[in-house]
Amino acid sequence: MTRRCGNAWFALLACTAVAACDPGTRRPVYLPRPEAASTEVELPVPAATRALVDALHADSIPAERVATRDGFLESPWLDAGTLVPTKKRPLGPGVVKVRGWVDPGRHGYSQLTVEVVYRTSADPSSAARDLEREVAYASPARARVRAALQRIGGKPVDVPETAAPVPVPPRRRPDTALVAQRPAPNPIPSPVSVDSGTLNRGTRDSITSTAPAAAPNQGQRAAQTPSGQPAAAQATTPPARSTAAPASSASTSPAPSPATRTPTTPAPVRHYSVQVAAVRTSDEAAPVLTRLSGAGYAGRIDTESGWMKIRVGAYPDLAAAEAALQQIRARITQSAFLVRR
Repeated sequence: MTRRCGNAWFALLACTAVAACDPGTRRPVYLPRPEAASTEVELPVPAATRALVDALHADSIPAERVATRDGFLESPWLDAGTLVPTKKRPLGPGVVKVRGWVDPGRHGYSQLTVEVVYRTSADPSSAARDLEREVAYASPARARVRAALQRIGGKPVDVPETAAPVPVPPRRRPDTALVAQRPAPNPIPSPVSVDSGTLNRGTRDSITSTAPAAAPNQGQRAAQTPSGQPAAAQATTPPARSTAAPASSASTSPAPSPATRTPTTPAPVRHYSVQVAAVRTSDEAAPVLTRLSGAGYAGRIDTESGWMKIRVGAYPDLAAAEAALQQIRARITQSAFLVRR
């Protein structure tokens, strides 16, 4: 009897140890549909998951599967009109299923994403997830999901299905810091001015054109110098030119050198990134990174507080980050949001 009880206690302890050391997760490997409704609440992941379950239950949407630690819930197949569990074959928009994801966002906040899907057809050659589509915006189930998210306290983001707008690249602005560091151009020296008073009186300036000398009259022609030469011949002899240097005021002072600037330590550059998902294990992160790579995005993993946060880009300004966020929400998932680091 004692030996049988000892074996029972050993089996119980072994089962408890295996259950406590389970490293896996109960979340699916795929992401929510891009059309899914989302919101943000100021709660940690476990508390936000319980609040979402209670809000959906208050709107008559039961939860069949709940993973509080991993932030995931799923309902059974429901009748689209009454949202009551049904045994009908899940084909067409008359039978729907509700799934919810709770991901860590900003410090102390959680991102909630809830989808309402139906199965389009029964194709054994395709994965079940590939056959699911989001229900119409005006369906009763989707309206109840919006009401449940509003009841939690967040503002739901759920818009009708429209074509995604083509993002306009932001206009590049000049860097004012670089413009301020450019040295000022040297001033253009003023033209040299020559004081006419410094020139010898009665001399001709080499720049000024001279008029021809007037012809001598009859009286001058008759007058003779003592040496026998006419007076007009002596008048035509050019006087000696003055070689006096211009005044010292004509010289210009050298251009002042630009003021020396004290180098300053540049401030740390912060950038924006688009967070797509937050998972626990590498097996969950691999399909998300594969999907991003197929859409042309280079995803990376930032590990914070035990979560593997999958992010895209390092945008220097908010306009470029907003454009990338709209593209990722239209092509990958509606639950993507911006973070700044």
